[in-house]
Parts: sequence; C-alpha cells; structure tokens
Amino acid sequence: MNISICITTKNRTKLSHKGKILNLFTNSVESIIDSFKDTPHEFEIVIYDWSSTDTDYSWLPKESKVLVDERTDVFSRGYGLNKAAEESSYENLLFLDTDMLINKSFILNCVSILENNSVYFPICWSLIEKHANLSKESLGNDELYKDSTIYFHNRNSGWRRTGYGMSCMRKSVWEDVGKINVYWKWGNEDSDFHNSIQKKGYDIVRKNDCGLVHQWHPS
Repeated sequence: MNISICITTKNRTKLSHKGKILNLFTNSVESIIDSFKDTPHEFEIVIYDWSSTDTDYSWLPKESKVLVDERTDVFSRGYGLNKAAEESSYENLLFLDTDMLINKSFILNCVSILENNSVYFPICWSLIEKHANLSKESLGNDELYKDSTIYFHNRNSGWRRTGYGMSCMRKSVWEDVGKINVYWKWGNEDSDFHNSIQKKGYDIVRKNDCGLVHQWHPS
C-alpha cells in the first residue's frame, strides 16, 4: 500500500529550550523512515512549510516534496494540510504533525484500517519534559506507558484522548467531506474534521496507539 504523509510546519526542526536543541521534525522523519523499513508499503512525505528559518530541508529523504508559503505573518494548520494533500501522489493519506514519533506497528494499524475502508483517528501518548528527545527505539516499550508522572492537561494520563489531529484515510474521504476546515489560528480544525467524517457515516476507528507518540516541547 502507498501512503502520502501530509505535514504542515513552521520552525519545528530545531527548537531551542534551556540551552538545548529539540530536533522535533528530524526525529519525526527518522521515525517515519524506520516505520516503513522491511514492509511492502511505500510512502512519500508532502510538506507545506510556512517560511521556516531553521532548516533548508536538505536532510529530507528522496521520498519528500516541500511546498513553501512565502507569507511570514500567518499560519493555518488546516490550510497547510489541505495544500499538502492536494499535492499528494497516492490515494491514502496520513495527516501527521511535525512533533510526532511513529513506529511500524502504527503503520500496520493504518494499513489494516485502510484495507477495511475505515478511517483512523488514533489516540497518541503525550510525553513530559524529562522525555524530551526520546529515542524512537523507546516507542512500544511498556515501561514508557506506565510512567505515572506523565500527564496531559494536569491529568494523570498520557493518552491524549481529546486530540483528533492525527488521522489516516482514503483521499476520497477527505475530498467527500470538503477537506479540513481552515482557521487562521491553532485548534478546532481537527475535531471539526472528525465530526464531518462522522456525520457522513464513515466507519471511524478510535483507539489508543502505542506506536504514536507526541514529543514534548514548550508551548
């Protein structure tokens, strides 16, 4: 199966914090490459960039294409993801944020759900600061998901149950619901997108996925 991974970003490759660099996007891309190794599945990464100044993208794999929005004073996650999807080559889409780590089990989940003509809105595990720059090899390690100090929105749970930002579907589903809502701010486009798909009657799979991890970073 071929999957187009659609991403929009602005300055998420080298994020400075307390004298250290958080390599959010490079970590994410490395995890994508590793996730497809030794599988029969192919991928491309389509990036819609909002004039980032922290990278020239020379490190990206050959399966990548970058579209640059020259505007420096605006950002819209929905607009950027739609533009990336419009330029995608394949009929299967994975909408992914630049601060996510994935592994092979996550990709196999996506493939299985796509083969059933369903839509996947996985629930990711969210990390705290002590796990900044977590190695991708830690994904799927049971000990990571038992850490009681991990929290999200002050709750003793690492599962981001209120988040709908990551999703996998046929391109025809994205087109059928009118694409992702465009807001010129951060937030709500993901849950609205999920609700639009639900209202259309598509079968949606929603579950915790240990192969999908949100890297910690300052707000």
